[in-house]
Formats: sequence, structure tokens, C-alpha cells
Amino acid sequence: MLESCYILGAVATFAISLSTFLRDQSTPKNHGLSWLILLEATFFWPIVLPFACLERLLS
Repeated sequence: MLESCYILGAVATFAISLSTFLRDQSTPKNHGLSWLILLEATFFWPIVLPFACLERLLS
């Protein structure tokens, strides 16, 4: 049960991050480090997601 919750959160975080990444015109889409950061954000979503939400609320 816990694994399925983690995977569901990771997939949702990846989908949101990927759509934001693809809409961003300032980041090259073939830059390997950008994709690595996207994968790290997906893997560590329990840490990254609250900070991303806080940043959106404050801006």
C-alpha cells in the first residue's frame, strides 16, 4: 500500500514537472542536466513537492 502511494505521487510529480519543463522556453530540452534534475525531483518528490507548492504560493 505504501509503495503504491509513493509511486502515484512520483508519477503525478513527474507529469506536472515535465509539463512545466516543456513549456519553459529558457531551458534547452536536450540539456542532460535538466533531465537529471527532473528525474531527481521525481524520485525525491516527498521533499520537493512541498517546497514547490510553497514557492508558487509566495510568488
